[in-house]
Amino acid sequence: MNDLLALLTMVLGLLLRFGLPVGVMVVSVLLLRRLDARWQADGQRRALPPALAGPRCWEARGCAENGAGCVVRQHPDLPCWQQFRDRDGNLRPGCLVCQFFRSAPGVVRPPVSAKS
Repeated sequence: MNDLLALLTMVLGLLLRFGLPVGVMVVSVLLLRRLDARWQADGQRRALPPALAGPRCWEARGCAENGAGCVVRQHPDLPCWQQFRDRDGNLRPGCLVCQFFRSAPGVVRPPVSAKS
């Protein structure tokens, strides 16, 4: 009887030691996948912001001669300034003055200082 109780205690200890963390991890993964699927569906339902829904920058600037070789035209779902960042994540100086970049939602514009 003592051997059975010792074996049962050892099995229960192993289940608590290994089974509980694995179970918590599995439940967490399932919940995070559901959350990610909901976020993905929500992102697909949203319309493009007005800055991206209008004419594309290559259309307004007349870059039709670049054709399929244009980096921006290869990924029309991304704003052009996202594709021209350098390795450090900085924007090109030309992007900072571009009307498409400045009219995009969420862009922080530098304050205009009053000239004395």
